[in-house]
Amino acid sequence: MKNYALIMLMALMVTVGSCQTKTKKENAELKQQLNDLKAENDELSRASSKMEVSINKYKKTLDEIDKNLAGIAENQVLVGELKVELKESKNKDVAKTINDRISHIRAMMENSKIKIMNLDKSLVQLRKQSGVKSDEILSLDKRLDETSKRLIDKQNEITELRNSLEKQLEELGVELENQVLLATELKNKLNRAFYLVADSKTLKEKEIVNKEGGFIGIGQVKMLNAEAADSLFNKAKKDQLKFIQLDSKKAKLITNHPEGSYEIVENSDKIERLNILSPNDFWKDTNYLVIEIDRK
Repeated sequence: MKNYALIMLMALMVTVGSCQTKTKKENAELKQQLNDLKAENDELSRASSKMEVSINKYKKTLDEIDKNLAGIAENQVLVGELKVELKESKNKDVAKTINDRISHIRAMMENSKIKIMNLDKSLVQLRKQSGVKSDEILSLDKRLDETSKRLIDKQNEITELRNSLEKQLEELGVELENQVLLATELKNKLNRAFYLVADSKTLKEKEIVNKEGGFIGIGQVKMLNAEAADSLFNKAKKDQLKFIQLDSKKAKLITNHPEGSYEIVENSDKIERLNILSPNDFWKDTNYLVIEIDRK
């Protein structure tokens, strides 16, 4: 009986030792991955103004961000599992692994944010280079907005997870790294709107609408003018732009906005204004609004 107990004790010691070795190895690998990510983030920040611009590069970077988001989700699940283990074992090595994984998540989120902002800066140049592919550019721009929203949602989830672990880790002498703040910068990007109200002649002269009726790849148009600069438009925040004064005999939306998301207010002899009823729906397909008017 004593021999059996001794064997069981030795087996337990081997198991614990093996687990500790595995945990330490995992921590070392995580630290290396984290160092690599931080180095890449520093390099991206320094080289943002020199970023190569092409549709293929844009797509590749979006794919890299998607990969980051998948990695964040995977680490999120693992931290959840380690959280249960930590509650039962109170093991400092487990606490360190949790901290390293959260630091890794933080670095991936920062990496994604930098890439999103760099892609956003490159969009105007991309339009100028690839006007004939403006439909494809619009699709990439929409995908970038969707990716930004996913990253903001993921930050909220990670913040909740981090806050739920903070006290447990502090008790074991492990201090969590400060969380990365993405929401403000990304939300500001997503909240931008560009609008212009002008007659047909002005739209053509400014090359916002070309002779086939195209407008920088947005909405209902068939032909595209990718060189229309954002500086030609009025800038606004989507959540603050409630209406646009028109005061014209006729008004026609060149860009595409869902029915029911806006209304045209008229009186007996003129069109007074456009009211935006549902900003989320109104700006769902485009960040641009072009209204062609006729005041005669």
